[in-house]
Parts: sequence; structure tokens; C-alpha cells
Amino acid sequence: TMLPLVRSLKVLALHGKGNNGPSFAKRLAPLVEEMGPSCDWTFATAPHAAGNEGGFAWWTLPPGTRSFEAAEFGGIGESLDLLEGLWATEGPFDAVLGHSQGAMLTGILVGLASLDETAVFRPECAVLTGAAWPNPYTEMLHGLSQTEKVDIPTLHCWGLADTMNPPELAEKLKGCFGSEAQSLVHDGGHVVPLEASSKARIASFLAHKV
Repeated sequence: TMLPLVRSLKVLALHGKGNNGPSFAKRLAPLVEEMGPSCDWTFATAPHAAGNEGGFAWWTLPPGTRSFEAAEFGGIGESLDLLEGLWATEGPFDAVLGHSQGAMLTGILVGLASLDETAVFRPECAVLTGAAWPNPYTEMLHGLSQTEKVDIPTLHCWGLADTMNPPELAEKLKGCFGSEAQSLVHDGGHVVPLEASSKARIASFLAHKV
């Protein structure tokens, strides 16, 4: 049962660290199928090499440091520039879906767009799966949580068995995005939840928030 969309929907997908656009496209194939042919997906690849061959990251970290502890995200400026460029060439995008590091980046982008009316990168809605707290942006996120300015609806998905990014950090991040923020909590681990009910919920959120 594909969703009958009124018009075509453009979705930008941001992979996790050590992944790339094409491999993330394979992983999200069940959701792409659920959304149907009137949904146009762009699977971006991050600019920084990370881990195995073909693995990339949206920022670099000192060895042994996690994103929720880091003082800064090395090279994130290049990622923001790359995505602004994609917005100009392949966008504008109706929605952004990010996983893990890509989910933290999605949160940063939505936060920046909410606080800066001149931001180029401004989706209608966003889905974050398996996010942690992007520590260098703590001040921005606290500022965001005190404003009433978040008008971009977000869906925050986390797994109770996630051993990579503590679920409570995904929940903490959700708390910064105002009353429009929704949550989808599943029993799985550090994954984009694609079992039938979660897949339907994500697809419905994307289709109805735009």
C-alpha cells in the first residue's frame, strides 16, 4: 500500500558515520518503496573519509571521542557547505531524514533554520533516527529549547536497545524541538526502524507534514 501523495515529495537522506549515500539507499529501500514513485530521494555522501574504504563522516573527532562528548566537530563547515550546495542544485527539499551522525546533523540544521530566518537550508519536516547529543551545539540547542521559534515538525526515533548512542540522549535532543516534536520509540538497536509499524509511521509523518 503506497501512500497517495498529492504532489511529488523531495527527501534528502543523511547517512551515519562510516557509511555513504549508496549504501544508505540500500538500507532504506523498504521505506523508499513504501513512499512510492512520487517521492524523490537524494542520498548525500559526507565529505570526510572515515573507517573502512567507502566510509564517510559529516565531521571528524579525536580518537576515542564521541560526538556527545566532543568540544568541536572537525570539518563540519564543509558538510554544511556541501548540503547548502545540494539544496541549490537538487533541492529545495521538503524533508530531511538522518541516521546517527546524520541525525545529529539534521538536528543542527533544523535548529539553525529555526533560529535564523535567512538560513538557506529549511525543510518542512525532519526525521532523526538513532541520534545522540551533538555536544558542540549545546548552547545553540539550549537557546532553541527556550524559544517558541521551532516551526519545523520533527520525528525522533530511538531504540531502547541502542548500545551506540544512549537512548536518553536522543530523548534529550527531542526536548529542544518544541511541541511539534514527536517520538517513535522501538525495541531495536542502533537502526532506522523499518519493521511494518515504524515504517508506516515514518512514511505517514513525511507525507502529512509537508
